Amino acid sequence: MIRLQNLSQEMNGTPVAMAIKQMTPDNPGILVTGFADVMETTGEELAGVDLTISKPFTQERFREVLVEVIQVI
Repeated sequence: MIRLQNLSQEMNGTPVAMAIKQMTPDNPGILVTGFADVMETTGEELAGVDLTISKPFTQERFREVLVEVIQVI
């Protein structure tokens, strides 16, 4: 499992997720972003990303996402 933040000061997580997915396509990717609700509304999907989680999130929400990832594997 790879967890990335989409926007950071130094790098956007999307190209990293795409590269990792190309190398290990069975490895699920989780995108941590403050824009997950916007992405959901617009239907935007990012290559290399299997699930998104909105910031801020609780430990319980992160556990739920991990369970989803395990079910995908």
